[in-house]
Amino acid sequence: MREYFDKYVLFKDKKLAEKWKQVYSYLLKKVVYKEGKERILLKNYPNTARIKELIGLYPDAKFIHIYRNPYEVFFSTKKLYEGIMPLFALQNYDMEEIEENIFYFYKAMYEKFFREQHLIKEENYIEIRYEDFIKSPLKTSKKYTMLWIYRL
Repeated sequence: MREYFDKYVLFKDKKLAEKWKQVYSYLLKKVVYKEGKERILLKNYPNTARIKELIGLYPDAKFIHIYRNPYEVFFSTKKLYEGIMPLFALQNYDMEEIEENIFYFYKAMYEKFFREQHLIKEENYIEIRYEDFIKSPLKTSKKYTMLWIYRL
């Protein structure tokens, strides 16, 4: 799992990052065409660690960072893996190793995010507390949509 995470999320191989950008851009063009919109909203957790690559593709991209207590993230992610691993695993796995990977992924992803966060233009970045969003998704979305309109 770590090998794939390092390759396809952290892009430790720069050549692979360039190939990913080509494929991802092509995929998003298809989605935009299908939806008939100029902009689309993506919820893609691994993109937290892909700021540099995304800004390279879309310099004026908007970023909404929904942040959450790391302990809550760990237990939520662990529960997710406990549910999907028995269904999709093609080999034996060790749940302790999965837990170690959850820590590794979170730490590595956010280290890269914090190193690259400065690349995002201030007017293209909003942070939202997860708890606020869950408590009142429409109200929170409207609040930040209005903020977004005024910030542009």
